[in-house]
Amino acid sequence: EQDIDFKLRTIKADEFPALEDGKNLEYFSVDQRAFTTMIDQTHFAAAEDDTRQYLCGVFLERNKDGLTMVATDGRRLGIVERSFEDAIADFSSIIIPTKFLTELRRLSADEGSLQLSITDKLLFAIVGNRVFYTTLIKGDYPAYRRVIPETQKYQATMRIKDMLEALKRVSLLVENKARRIYLDISEQGTLLTSDEQESGEAKEVIACQYEGPESRISLNYTYLLAPLKVMDGEYFSLNFTEPTRALTVVPEGNRDYLHLIMPMQLNP
Repeated sequence: EQDIDFKLRTIKADEFPALEDGKNLEYFSVDQRAFTTMIDQTHFAAAEDDTRQYLCGVFLERNKDGLTMVATDGRRLGIVERSFEDAIADFSSIIIPTKFLTELRRLSADEGSLQLSITDKLLFAIVGNRVFYTTLIKGDYPAYRRVIPETQKYQATMRIKDMLEALKRVSLLVENKARRIYLDISEQGTLLTSDEQESGEAKEVIACQYEGPESRISLNYTYLLAPLKVMDGEYFSLNFTEPTRALTVVPEGNRDYLHLIMPMQLNP
């Protein structure tokens, strides 16, 4: 027989931190599926580890007809502006910890309503008979609309499936740290190329609809892969004015979200 002994340190029950119950607060209702889709379209663009804590959360504000949700790490951005049938209570804009939203997304359903209440320091969410809350992140969120181009000169339209599959294959030979790939866009198609490494180089061409000069864009492939994984429809457009300035990734049709990517500098 083995002689095994465990000792666990505990605290007295009356010393356990008091939990907020969320009672006696005013809540407003949003469609669960619509709200969780907003989370899907933005959360991955938030910073994971940054001294600027406000970038490690997702920004939420009330707009004229509903809610606007934004996430950015300074190199990419996702924004969704969605209308809701039920009236949205007036509140000051907030920054929500990303982990709270991803957990809320995991536990939410594709139907029914989600109840939200916002105080000066806390966000409460009721899903079914469960109450969740989190402490909000302090700080002034960046003026995100300033970085979104109002118009862009060129548009390359491609199938989402084609680009996703090409990115996955070409990325097999991409250097792990920078994750750089090149997109050479022309009227003949889009050529994806990995940086040449000791292990080799990967190239693949996919069809695209494009009118304009041949353009080479360098970017972190994960910044394009992530939004395409959650994008609706069959086609998307990569819009730009200059290859070294902000790119926007937009789904086909008049949808209520877009993604922005800051490209890398091209090697001399």
